[in-house]
Amino acid sequence: MAKMKENSKRFIVSCRVDNQEMDILKERADRDGVSITQLLRNCLDFVEAESRRQGTGNRKYACG
Repeated sequence: MAKMKENSKRFIVSCRVDNQEMDILKERADRDGVSITQLLRNCLDFVEAESRRQGTGNRKYACG
């Protein structure tokens, strides 16, 4: 039987982005020394932490 990883990733999320958006993702990922996937995960973590800190869950924009 295969060994299960802790916090294994079972889902794939995809979306279409235009050239400008892709350039921004690449630049930010390069700047931070991470993959685009990790950049987006970090963004989710940041947004969640900010929402908890501010006590608001109804922000219009996910990442600043």
